[in-house]
Amino acid sequence: MTPLDPVDVASRVVQLLESGRRESTYKLATLLALVDICVENTTAPDGSLTVPVNEITHRVVAYY
Repeated sequence: MTPLDPVDVASRVVQLLESGRRESTYKLATLLALVDICVENTTAPDGSLTVPVNEITHRVVAYY
């Protein structure tokens, strides 16, 4: 699996946020949770990041 270009990913996220329907705020909460978790944690030497589902759930509920 090839690594993703962070600028390309960020551009796609911004496009999604700008074009997305505002009624689906749980999607925004999920996205914010994932971004926060990625920023706050250190990746493994191979570039992967393990994110426990309960951490995502906790944050999504808090944001939503």
